[in-house]
Amino acid sequence: MLNVFLILVGLIVVIGVLSSPKTFARYVALSFDMFFNVLTAGMLDVTISSRAGIAAAQGKTWGKLLSKFLDIFEKNHCQLAIQSDIDHAQQVIQKLSPYDTRNK
Repeated sequence: MLNVFLILVGLIVVIGVLSSPKTFARYVALSFDMFFNVLTAGMLDVTISSRAGIAAAQGKTWGKLLSKFLDIFEKNHCQLAIQSDIDHAQQVIQKLSPYDTRNK
C-alpha cells in the first residue's frame, strides 16, 4: 500500500514539475510553510512567515529573529507574507461566497 502511495505522489510531482515548474515549486514551498505553522499550533492557511511578522509587531523575540532572518532572502518578507495571506483569504471568500447557503 505504501508503494502505491509513493508512486502516486511521485507521479503528481512529475506532472506538476512538467506542467508548471515555477508555480509547482512555489506551491510546494508554500504548503511546507503553512504545514510548519500548523505543526507549531498556528492557524490553518496562514504561513509561518505571517505569524512571525505578527509576533515581531507584538514585540516577541522569536518573531523579530525569524523576521530578520527571512529579510536576508527577501526584504520585508514577513510583511509581504501577511499581505499575501490577506489577499489569498479575500480571493477564497470571493470564490466561495456565491455558494454560501446560510443567508438563503
